[in-house]
Amino acid sequence: MAVTSGVLSIPDDGHAGHRLTLVALGTYLIDGVDLTRLAETAARLNRWEFLLVVAPVPAPGSTGFPVNPLAMF
Repeated sequence: MAVTSGVLSIPDDGHAGHRLTLVALGTYLIDGVDLTRLAETAARLNRWEFLLVVAPVPAPGSTGFPVNPLAMF
């Protein structure tokens, strides 16, 4: 007789975080963003809060698409 806590284990293939955020939470992931200019601008303005706008292109069935993030102070 098998006894479990009711929680099923998913094998760790190194993509569990992506699977959780993309599929379960519907969150977009942004990789490879160079934030150097953003940090320099924030320091120059002495402002550390900003609006980040990222508008992904709706591409049904795709798993990734280039975006142009825009930070507004």
